[in-house]
Amino acid sequence: MSRTEHGMQRQRHGVAKNLAEGVGGVIVGAALVVVVGQWLKRRQQRTLATDRSQAEALLLDRSTSASESAPSSPSGR
Repeated sequence: MSRTEHGMQRQRHGVAKNLAEGVGGVIVGAALVVVVGQWLKRRQQRTLATDRSQAEALLLDRSTSASESAPSSPSGR
């Protein structure tokens, strides 16, 4: 029975083509890692910026409410 009759025909490639495909895979994989790393870094920076503004708003709100609850003039005691 030949390979064609069996239904599993294996394509043979040369060593140079296998090496080129391997190197191409490494380059594409490395580029993917860099792109994902940059995306995560930007996402984290946006989250930190949002957290900072929320924290500043909370601090401003606390200082405003603290100054409102404190007596504005001392009592005559």
